[in-house]
Amino acid sequence: MSLSRTVGWVLGDLFIFLLFSASGRYFHGLSLDISAILFTAFPYILCWFIISPFLGLFKPRHYLQILWRTCLAVFLTTTIGTWLRAILINHHFDWLFYQVTLVFFLVVFLVWRSISYLISKQSLNRTS
Repeated sequence: MSLSRTVGWVLGDLFIFLLFSASGRYFHGLSLDISAILFTAFPYILCWFIISPFLGLFKPRHYLQILWRTCLAVFLTTTIGTWLRAILINHHFDWLFYQVTLVFFLVVFLVWRSISYLISKQSLNRTS
């Protein structure tokens, strides 16, 4: 059960970054080819999968721990990822882009992690 839950979290997290990248590129009229989407999402994916394991986001936790750890991971990932993105595209740090990205990731990750927590809790209750 633990491995399948962790795999689900990893795949869900990846989906969020790809959704962010694809929707941003779409609304800005940019190319939607997979390499462009991956390039846009790369700094955030890299930061997330370095930071979030240290914060214990792939281990079962109490709900409030999940929430504050997710918020911290999103804040660190968005801050570092936006700086890394600026370096990769040889552009300045865009504060408006940073703020929009931070709000998007906070809302979507908190909803996603809350839903996955509830599903996980229900499936544990059914097996006990």
